Amino acid sequence: MPGDAVAVRFLRTVGPPLSAGDLQALVRELDRAWPPDCLTDLLCSTSLKVVRVATVCLGHTGAMPHCRFLAPLLRHIDDDIAQAAEDGLWSIWMRAGSLRGTRELADALRCIEADDFGSAVYLLSALAVREPGFAEVHHQRGIALCLLERLDEAEEAYRQAVQLNAYHFSAVAGLGHVRAEHGDVEGTLYYYRQALRINPRLSGLPEAVAEIEALMLRGRAAL
Repeated sequence: MPGDAVAVRFLRTVGPPLSAGDLQALVRELDRAWPPDCLTDLLCSTSLKVVRVATVCLGHTGAMPHCRFLAPLLRHIDDDIAQAAEDGLWSIWMRAGSLRGTRELADALRCIEADDFGSAVYLLSALAVREPGFAEVHHQRGIALCLLERLDEAEEAYRQAVQLNAYHFSAVAGLGHVRAEHGDVEGTLYYYRQALRINPRLSGLPEAVAEIEALMLRGRAAL
């Protein structure tokens, strides 16, 4: 657990660029004095403010191995810390490939945003061959394939994402969505519950789980 002096120095040095929204200055300061391993130590602080700021910072400079420190914070009682952990995980996932791969992923995301799902699948499929360990490529490919109603391919893409990144709550939820499209109630419920175990604040899923559970109970009662 970091000492009070370390926590005070941390807040004093990273607070100004963080408050100003100066990401470049923040990253420079983090690279200079607060590498990811120091930030993971600060996550154990008794100060919620220190944990919150360290979570935000780790999202900017952490790598895939640091996801294991951020993922438990998705269940934190402090909403701001939980949100910072979610934002940080997404940031790490999106830049986990090579520089070229990260740029091409961004190109594919723009295609998805423009409803050009075919082009997105083309770009993501090529990138998945070149960088098969880039989990987010498989997740986004799953999304694009779902939107094209190519559900079996989407399911396989989501599975690849989860195999590479066990913390990817969105890919797990995606598997639930595919099972729902196939009419597999038990499979849908399984994956939705799994996604909520990772991130209990996923929008809409608690309600969906409650509705499915109620339907299953009514079905059993009718037997």
